[in-house]
Amino acid sequence: ITGIFRVMVDAMAAVEGADLRPLSRWFRCLIQMSLDGNAPMTDDIIEQVIRILGVTSDVYPVEELEWLSITIFNRAVDFLNDSLHVQANELKRKALLIAGFGDDDGKLLEQLLDVDFAAP
Repeated sequence: ITGIFRVMVDAMAAVEGADLRPLSRWFRCLIQMSLDGNAPMTDDIIEQVIRILGVTSDVYPVEELEWLSITIFNRAVDFLNDSLHVQANELKRKALLIAGFGDDDGKLLEQLLDVDFAAP
């Protein structure tokens, strides 16, 4: 079912000028469904969101950016706790990148940068 859902979201994302508000919620659902069981899909979705953020003039909803960047950052901390340092640092980089797109004067990015990201 995740695969079918992914195809639908990909089709919606491919439409030029697609409304980011509903699309961002669909991305959230996909990430939630794939987070614990399908790391390659989660990474693909994150990359897709980053690409969209980089080319759109539309504003991605702040609450969705917050959820996404914090969720990815928390996953990076999980990887760090499991001594998966390469994966942890890559997810941290993506979380910070996404947080930087926020329309909040850099507050979310600053909060994530303040977190002590070191191995236990």
